[in-house]
Amino acid sequence: MTQQSPHDELIIFEDDHHDETPDNDAQPWKMLVVDDEQQMHKATSFALQGFTFEDKPLDIISAFSGAEAREILSKDNDIACILLDVVMETENAGLDLVGYIRDELQNNSVRIILRTGQPGYAPELEVISKYDINDYKAKSELTRTKLITALTSALRSYEQIKAMEAGQAGLEYIVTSSRELFQERSIEKLAKDIIQPFSRLAHVAPEDVLVCGAHKSSKTGQAVVLASGENIAAGKDTLLDDLDTKYQEVITEALTNKQSNFDGSALCLYADTPSGHKLAIASTTQVPLNFVSKKLLAVYGVQIAASLENTYLFEHINDIAYQDNLTSLKNRNGFLETVQNMLDSSNEKHILLLIDVDNFQAVNDGLGHDIGNEVLKKVAQTLQSNFSQCLIGRASGDTFCVYLPADSIEEQEAAIEKLYQGFANTINIGDNELPISVSVGVASTEECENNSNNLFKNAGIALKYAKSNTKGKHQFFDSAMDEQLKLRLNVIKELKGAIENDEMVLFYQPQFCLKTNQYIGVEALIRWFKPDGTIISPMDFIPAAEDSGQIVHIGEWVLRTACAQQVAWIKQGLPPLRMAVNISMRQFKDPNFIDYVYETVKSTGIDPKHLELEVTESMVSEDAMVFIDQLSMLRMDGITVAIDDFGTGYSSLSYLQRLPVDRVKIDRSFIRRVESNAGDKTIVSLIVKMGHELNLQVIAEGVEDQEQTEVLLELGCDEVQGFYYAKPMHPDDVKSLLLSKS
Repeated sequence: MTQQSPHDELIIFEDDHHDETPDNDAQPWKMLVVDDEQQMHKATSFALQGFTFEDKPLDIISAFSGAEAREILSKDNDIACILLDVVMETENAGLDLVGYIRDELQNNSVRIILRTGQPGYAPELEVISKYDINDYKAKSELTRTKLITALTSALRSYEQIKAMEAGQAGLEYIVTSSRELFQERSIEKLAKDIIQPFSRLAHVAPEDVLVCGAHKSSKTGQAVVLASGENIAAGKDTLLDDLDTKYQEVITEALTNKQSNFDGSALCLYADTPSGHKLAIASTTQVPLNFVSKKLLAVYGVQIAASLENTYLFEHINDIAYQDNLTSLKNRNGFLETVQNMLDSSNEKHILLLIDVDNFQAVNDGLGHDIGNEVLKKVAQTLQSNFSQCLIGRASGDTFCVYLPADSIEEQEAAIEKLYQGFANTINIGDNELPISVSVGVASTEECENNSNNLFKNAGIALKYAKSNTKGKHQFFDSAMDEQLKLRLNVIKELKGAIENDEMVLFYQPQFCLKTNQYIGVEALIRWFKPDGTIISPMDFIPAAEDSGQIVHIGEWVLRTACAQQVAWIKQGLPPLRMAVNISMRQFKDPNFIDYVYETVKSTGIDPKHLELEVTESMVSEDAMVFIDQLSMLRMDGITVAIDDFGTGYSSLSYLQRLPVDRVKIDRSFIRRVESNAGDKTIVSLIVKMGHELNLQVIAEGVEDQEQTEVLLELGCDEVQGFYYAKPMHPDDVKSLLLSKS
């Protein structure tokens, strides 16, 4: 028999005792004693009187059978330890209870100490291991010291298991909460979503939580309220310094020191991002946080920081997507989205003004992009000043939009007049005094089918009409404009297959020399014959081809076909004719244009001196230096150049002498009344004289009668082209005409 120390005495069974459990406000440890012997309950209570673990007392609950214990355990899951008799109403009642606890209740945290009074009875080691039993003692050897030692070990194990369970549950909760945080797209919503998880992890009421944020790029640099619980009187965006609250000190300290504070009566979780965003979440607490709670809050802070960076990134992307960086107005996307929201929420009649700054490209090119940007800012400021209560946006480079209520035509006209008045004075930028005029397209919500994109499209169509007529004017949208646009779009769609399906045909209009009385050239003119017999006018499909870019492909076909036809006529015995081919602006700007001309000359075998390229006066005026360089390259190889529609523009007169051209074509508008209108006759006379002074040939187009011819002969015009001499003809008819004159 082992000798026992004086302090290791056996448990003494007494009927009564009068010692009280220590007075302690901490929640006690719950221990369930399960034994069918009344004396064992009394002895256990006596032995553990005054017992504490980590400053928390012990609350002993008694059960006198396995069935009674089951009832207690099914209702109370906070029991930390069970002192369990193995043999009670049955010899396996204790072990059956263990199976119930572990298997049915799935309670793996409660610690179990088995004890038995049956000599030589002991559960198998396999059972002890399977059911996670902490200890096994015979009642005869369970002294007070050994009981306290076993209980202390069990409670410590229970505390660690609960801490791990709390940590695992907390981490799972953080992961779940973080998924929601990462989905937020605004800081305001993110701040609100933070409150509930923080209150749970910090064991505080959500009504007492305050969320503040600060960023280095903010206007004041101070922290502001982002969200708060119901018990805190703090509105959104309230400055932290203006708060009369107990949280002010702990939040200021956290933001200054860039660290959390989980000690004391006021808690504060701090989070920041690499971009300089800061967040502080604070509350008050009555119970100090344990180790696990502090660690979980620290982990949650990391998740908040990642979500914060993500949300600010989305807000920045949203600013880029919906706000114009230069003027701080809404961009087209933001403007249309806001208009759509207004359309969905109100039936009030509005109009959209689509405003284009006239000649803005000239400002950009002449004074530089910095001045151009300042002009755009001034335009934005003028619109904001004149339409302060209206929605304003910047749709594109120099195009702005204003959405405003207007019930009547009078109100619409008044709004437009107000717009023009806003730009009545010049804009001063540095040493530059710039006059600003605008063209305006106007569309009403009555014709947009409650769709902001349709409204914007209608205003765009109206603006195009306004600019095509004359600058500095406005145009109201009309449904007929939309029909015309649809027709043009249909033409564009059908154009794609027109050449491949041999629907395009070249006709040729002869040109006549007044001095030799001979046909000396032809102009290639394209015609479109659809399979159903419909003839599409070049006036309809050429602008459509220009708009869609298909003019480049069509122009290449025209050049190749015309050159091949000129060579074919020579092989058929006709005298060499000058082949004039019109070149569009889109063709000329194509980077492959010059190479294609050279390749076409080579592949068709045409003599370069028999090829003439016609460019319009307006084309030359637009970018004279580029034309001079490229036309000079073509003329070096013998190709001649003519300026078509001469006299309809103004700018080319000053630099005509520098242009590498061979021929000037007087526009038909001056020939129509040359025999009866003194003004037209004077203009034609001046063009002829100027051309001859510059050693240029002059050809008049649109000649329709003998009287016009006689005036042109009198004025010294070199060549003529028009119905009086020949209409545009099929190649075979040209051949017949020339052979009949030979």
